[in-house]
Amino acid sequence: MVNRELGLVINGNSNYSNYTFDPLTFSCLLSFGPLIYIIPTFVVIIRVIRTFYRNIIGKKDKNVNRNVFTVLVLSNFSSLGFFFSDLIVIRAPSTGIMTSWCYRQEPNRFLNIVFQAQAYFNYCTMFYPVLFSVVRLVITYVPNRHDEVNAKILKFAIPAIQIYPILLLLHMIPALGVCRQHSSPYSFGAVYVHFINSWRGIMNAPITVINSAVWLTTCLILNFILYRKLRKLKTVSLSQTQTHQNIRNRIIEVSLSLTTLAMLFAYATNLVFLGSFMIDYDVATYLVVFRPFGYDLELCVVPWVFYLTHPAFRKKSDSRIVVNSNRKPHLSV
Repeated sequence: MVNRELGLVINGNSNYSNYTFDPLTFSCLLSFGPLIYIIPTFVVIIRVIRTFYRNIIGKKDKNVNRNVFTVLVLSNFSSLGFFFSDLIVIRAPSTGIMTSWCYRQEPNRFLNIVFQAQAYFNYCTMFYPVLFSVVRLVITYVPNRHDEVNAKILKFAIPAIQIYPILLLLHMIPALGVCRQHSSPYSFGAVYVHFINSWRGIMNAPITVINSAVWLTTCLILNFILYRKLRKLKTVSLSQTQTHQNIRNRIIEVSLSLTTLAMLFAYATNLVFLGSFMIDYDVATYLVVFRPFGYDLELCVVPWVFYLTHPAFRKKSDSRIVVNSNRKPHLSV
């Protein structure tokens, strides 16, 4: 993939001097229509954060594991950061709303920073599913010390997740941000934010695809190990008296498993879209139409699945607990 295949740079291009934005287009519907489901998702994310915050400063809820909630909240923040930066880089420009402004701008650092912000949050959304799986593995394999062990892991992993994407974007330091014309099926004036003059002409797409493949494989391996362990624990629990606590733990396990599965959507979207982008740009431009919905799946499905299935968000009710003196200590997951 070379720069001339990426679309015409419109900055200072006289062909766009008289361009007029038309809000009544299919591109506008595709770009801003998702706000219908994004806004309710924001409300759910706020409720998840509020539950987490209340547990930190107030009475502890046995259904709330701080380490699990910490990773999930940070993952949600990364997804939101990606959504807003992607709105500026891909979604809004494709409607033509930024075209006249882009025409008047020289290639500049600001557009480069905006593009890097999108790439930065995209990398972060790759790492949190792996960390989420690691936290769950520790809870399962070290039930008596999982809080202590996970706290140490997060103390190292969270700063590492924030720093690692910066290292992957060092080649962007000398780059300048530009706006490029989308190819068919987009109409004249539909643009997107990109860059020129990166160090040695390095592109982001191959780096992102490699990271997506590596971290997806890692995540799948961790969850396979976790699945086998949970099957063994389920077999043991079925041979014991079924208590309210055992049932609650099983519900939490299902909730976290569904949440982990939802986190994998970003990997699939990166591999499909950026893979096609590297192979055939003309094909990729058609996939751009569906691309936002692929990323929105993770942003929306993860908090909704977690919120609707996890006991921490259910109304408390008195339940009769069957006591089994031989059962193992429960896992607060």
